[in-house]
Amino acid sequence: MKKIYSLKSQIYFNKVINKGKKIRSKYFLLSFVKSEEFKIGISVPKKLGNAVFRNYNKRIIKDIIPGLNIYEKKFHIVLIIKKDFIDLSIDSKKEILKKEIKRIK
Repeated sequence: MKKIYSLKSQIYFNKVINKGKKIRSKYFLLSFVKSEEFKIGISVPKKLGNAVFRNYNKRIIKDIIPGLNIYEKKFHIVLIIKKDFIDLSIDSKKEILKKEIKRIK
């Protein structure tokens, strides 16, 4: 995933989480707000592991996102990962993300 598609600022994270629509699943919480461009932020809670573990899982998700072809969607998205999602294989993660992101309208 390219840096220009990354949602970085905590202010924007909070705005998307507080004012956006939410999709809850067993594997993650997906919050989104309509916008003029596509940006995505990924969050892995501290409860799930140390910094190395959390960053590793964020990198895996960032590698999956370009294959989903979702850059034409005009949303700011925040993806908060849950424990069950981390335990899945990479192929399962890709399928679940693809299915859940298609629900965004």
